[in-house]
Amino acid sequence: MGEILLWVLGLIIGALLFNMIILPLFYSLPKSVYWVVNERLSGGAIWYYFSRFILANVILILLVALISNIFPSLRDLLSESEGFLYGQWIGIAMFLIYTLTSKGRNDLKEDFWTIMNRKYKIDKN
Repeated sequence: MGEILLWVLGLIIGALLFNMIILPLFYSLPKSVYWVVNERLSGGAIWYYFSRFILANVILILLVALISNIFPSLRDLLSESEGFLYGQWIGIAMFLIYTLTSKGRNDLKEDFWTIMNRKYKIDKN
């Protein structure tokens, strides 16, 4: 039962890692650079996604440091758990596969322009 719970925890963490770190770095940041170069967005769009990436990494580092220092037994449990490891990889793979589908790409595109319209009042045509 414990490994199943660790698998679910790993799945959630893998999904969060993908959505908070991998997607902004490999999808949104390059897309914002492209649109800034083509003068459809201001330079603040690049900073928005770069700062999200940095903030997510800082939070992750602080969380790992906190767990390592305050709960070393939890750190050992998570690092030795195969369920936790596989859950992370499955969480990442699920969201990667979703982003490669046409619905996933459309959702990413809509989310990108929704954020940019809210922040920078830019017309996406």
